[in-house]
Amino acid sequence: MRRFGKYLLLFFGVFFLVFSAVVKFVVAPAAVKAPLSIPAKYSKVIASGNGFNYFDASTGHNVKINVWITRTIIGDVAAGNSKVAVYDESLCLTRDTDGSHPGCVDKFDPQHRLITNSTDRVAFDRKSGAAVDDPKYGANVDGNRNITHQGLSYKFPIDTKKQQYLYFDTVVGKAFPMKYADTEKLAGLTVYRFVQNMVNQPAYTNNTFPSTYTNLRTVWVEPTAGVIVKGQEQLKQVLTGREALGPTSKLVEPGLAGIVALEGTLTFTLDTVRLQAQLAKDNLPKIHLVRLWLPLIAVILGLLLLGAAVLLFRAQGRGRDPRHAAGEPPPPSDSEPGADPESDTDAGPGRLFEPADS
Repeated sequence: MRRFGKYLLLFFGVFFLVFSAVVKFVVAPAAVKAPLSIPAKYSKVIASGNGFNYFDASTGHNVKINVWITRTIIGDVAAGNSKVAVYDESLCLTRDTDGSHPGCVDKFDPQHRLITNSTDRVAFDRKSGAAVDDPKYGANVDGNRNITHQGLSYKFPIDTKKQQYLYFDTVVGKAFPMKYADTEKLAGLTVYRFVQNMVNQPAYTNNTFPSTYTNLRTVWVEPTAGVIVKGQEQLKQVLTGREALGPTSKLVEPGLAGIVALEGTLTFTLDTVRLQAQLAKDNLPKIHLVRLWLPLIAVILGLLLLGAAVLLFRAQGRGRDPRHAAGEPPPPSDSEPGADPESDTDAGPGRLFEPADS
């Protein structure tokens, strides 16, 4: 039994070392990726801004208002697969009348709190976060499938780098560079700050009025999980009064040209920042488990078992003839006078395998 035990230790020692390598280099890269769906408590992202400059079409004047953006993101699990996730986003921009978040309201709201709303459906690679352009996923912006998503949208890649990425803007319907700016601490996490600057891009206000659109967008990203912990937008939309988006298109409403439709700064609320930080913290232990702890524990177990096996082999090798340890001369061989021919019939455990002394 003792002889069998050392081989068992040797087998399991090698097994755990191989298991560690497989988990580290095969399982972890395949398993660590964006989920097909976001837990319900993290699916809603809220941002707010005070003192916005807003053109009130009902009065024909600009007024100061407080605004809220409510963004809800739901994963279409059935449409996704092992490589691609599909997220549906709905967004509403509202004004408040009493300083509280009104939530999403429809266009028939009696207090006229709805400024605009939009929808977005995007398919993206679950590891890189980059948009996947394939008609089978039905990606669209406000139902328009002719708009092609590019770059990142609602999350950054697993293991975000300190580099430039393309980030998609639903208002313009295009992706623009977003540059790494700095590393900071936020809500107990180390985050990367990225900045995107779009200036005077042709876009529609309320999906209706041709305008120019400027937005200085900043996001703070937990790099391991790729979660956007905080976001901020300094935006400005200016009406052109033209017939279409082109700067040389016909000027049909000169009175609207140059009027600021909306201008101000939107920032994630503190509650949203806490929730987004918690989402990242929920994912980090899972990532560290498969990348670090499982391989490390397997390596330690493998080395301990191999060490125990080696000790058993060496102990058996030293103890194959007890007379050696007592300083007695070795038994005579068959070629020596007086050798007992039957003394070789009992080989003992040391005669079968002698790695340490061979």
